Amino acid sequence: MQPGLQCASWYQVLGVASDANADEIKAAFRRAALRLHPDKACTDSSSHSDGPASARAGDEYLLVQQAWQVLQDAGLRAAYDRQLALSAAAADVHINETVQLPDMELTAVDGEPCYTWPCRCGGAFLLPVEEAEAAAQAGWELTLPCSTCSLHIRVLPEPAGLD
Repeated sequence: MQPGLQCASWYQVLGVASDANADEIKAAFRRAALRLHPDKACTDSSSHSDGPASARAGDEYLLVQQAWQVLQDAGLRAAYDRQLALSAAAADVHINETVQLPDMELTAVDGEPCYTWPCRCGGAFLLPVEEAEAAAQAGWELTLPCSTCSLHIRVLPEPAGLD
């Protein structure tokens, strides 16, 4: 989510519920895109395309585009939903440690590839590879709970420019 954004989530940008299906999201995106597209937003002959209303519509249109990019992709949406849920809980969560994604161990958990990090209680912090890749691509930080206790870690995406 962009700094200064008035809505709490990409779902609110598109005006859909967080449990909306792909067709509902697509329809909401199309409605919003038609309503806010800079070429469509100023159809009134008395308005000027370079006025403040046009600029605001252009900014809103860009937010709609960003929301669509995240919510139309199943992997990005899953990572975003996880980020929303964890962000909501983060106010009450104590972060035990901060970990870089590349430092986590890649292993199979229940047959699925997963990044893991050991917890001091003997449990583990688990991050499915698909969610990790989507979060890293978007540059999001994640907060993960331990599989057995109440501790949490913050996972940072791979640092840029360290290839």
